[in-house]
Amino acid sequence: WRGGTSDIYVSRRDGGEKPVVLKTFERRGSGFDENYWRFINEEKFTRGINHPGVIVPEKARSSGYGHMFEQGFIQRGSVGDLLESKGVLSMDVSAGIIKQVLDNLRAVHSSGIIHNDIKPDNLLFDENGRVSLIDFGIAYSATDSERSLKPGVPAGSPGFMAPELKTGAAPSVQSDLYSVGVLFALMSGG
Repeated sequence: WRGGTSDIYVSRRDGGEKPVVLKTFERRGSGFDENYWRFINEEKFTRGINHPGVIVPEKARSSGYGHMFEQGFIQRGSVGDLLESKGVLSMDVSAGIIKQVLDNLRAVHSSGIIHNDIKPDNLLFDENGRVSLIDFGIAYSATDSERSLKPGVPAGSPGFMAPELKTGAAPSVQSDLYSVGVLFALMSGG
């Protein structure tokens, strides 16, 4: 699969039983572009988060394949897949998902990170049905002294981002919570 900043593969380590996800970035051209820094920041921003509902990529070493991160492979699909197959969800199911998303975000925000891209495809179900948060490619450090996005960095995903982000405001805990509200409305009302 090709993501916004990386190519993504399901793989197995030699002799390993469990599949893993490999995210790769191979430098193209003569310089490091904004996509490279988003790719690197994903690992940097998640490094200090220790929560079972937050999927953290880790550096993987492999010669000849550029920069690579490894993370756990979650096979049960995303909230987006669930919405596509079921349509509107019951209030109980929607509320249960939102409660888990908020718990995951509490760990992220407590680490000084704004996810900045809460949407159905970034929420995966693990083998126990627990919701896991992925994709910190456009995350934002709440402690960044500059407090502005670099040119070319998207402020979030259309339809899920808070209105103030469209006018140039910095991502915040409140803008993540706005996205959670949009997600709840989509799940429970279509």
